[in-house]
Amino acid sequence: MKLLTISSSAAILFAVPATAMEFDFQGAELSLTGTYGWKPAYTFQTGMLGSSTEFGLGSGAFLQIDGSVEGFRDDFGFNVIGASVGKHVGFEVAPGTNIGAFGALDMLKASMAPTDRSHYMVGLEVAGQVGAVSYDGYGGYLNDFGITNEYHVAASASYDFTEDWSAGIGGHYADTGFGGTMWQASAKLRYQFMDDFGVEAKYTYSDRTFSGVDQTVNLTVTKLIGGGTTFESRDYMTRNAGISF
Repeated sequence: MKLLTISSSAAILFAVPATAMEFDFQGAELSLTGTYGWKPAYTFQTGMLGSSTEFGLGSGAFLQIDGSVEGFRDDFGFNVIGASVGKHVGFEVAPGTNIGAFGALDMLKASMAPTDRSHYMVGLEVAGQVGAVSYDGYGGYLNDFGITNEYHVAASASYDFTEDWSAGIGGHYADTGFGGTMWQASAKLRYQFMDDFGVEAKYTYSDRTFSGVDQTVNLTVTKLIGGGTTFESRDYMTRNAGISF
């Protein structure tokens, strides 16, 4: 019954009717990310092209839509290609404070069966800014369409040292099912070299019960349009910092 309820909630979130409200474009983001990662036995690379668009719905409510395409390759020639779509329904409950509910669907195709992974994730989130500190966090449930049930919680924060430079840290913990867990710790540095263009470097340390330790470094270039968007994307690569499969 619990799984049925969560699945129904996911369907409702993805099906919010576009005709119910009048959209007011608020902003968008385009991003390109390249990741290099390593484990004790091999290295891997990932790439992702992502976009997010936000629309105001009135009375402090807004809708954010995400989309991305991504790819993975390791030293053994194992390849994964995928696409993700996501939706956030958010509310500005106070100046600089936003809460929301999200749903994300990931469709991943691997070069070696049976490692294809398609799954959905639903959850609650918060994001905002207090002075020079900006933050983002979520708690969510992930399902591999009946194969596994996972529970995730993550949070990150950044501090703006100047108008151009900021630095941040983050953490991510997951119960991955079958007695497994995953945790990640990350640190990042961002430089906004133009009003609407920025570049970010990020290091992430990941430890998973069944596959051990991953370390990754990635570089992301972001283009802002209008006011940008509120929440981070919840797609697979963003959630997991490009960890190996």
